[in-house]
Amino acid sequence: MVSLFRGQPSPAQDLGEKIRVKLEVVGDQNVDSEADKFMRKVIAVLRDIELVESDPQVYLHIITRRIVTNTGRRIGYVMAVASAEIMEMRLRDDSPFICSDYSGLWLETGPDLRGLCDKCISAVDYGVFARVRGGSKK
Repeated sequence: MVSLFRGQPSPAQDLGEKIRVKLEVVGDQNVDSEADKFMRKVIAVLRDIELVESDPQVYLHIITRRIVTNTGRRIGYVMAVASAEIMEMRLRDDSPFICSDYSGLWLETGPDLRGLCDKCISAVDYGVFARVRGGSKK
């Protein structure tokens, strides 16, 4: 797998149009703010992705938690990423209709939060962003 966080370019970054993505990260014990920071760094490597607060094409919802044993020892993290593509269609009377289409779910565990962010965005890049890029060429 190509490491996005390490600065490797995505294969389809030279499109004129950017994919608008809304990112939401939730978690516990300050893990959410760390994960949000790492996710934004990883996504910034994808030059055809623009993080937005409104009117997204793709919505990413990320839940991240610290894994702790029953004795309180921290052994890593778990991260779940769900994505949905937001589409606007026209009805027969030409009125707009906006819907979301579930497009993927990834679950990863590991000892390194930064590495998990890298893996999850790589999976979303391959599984979701590539499909959106392909659709934008039509």
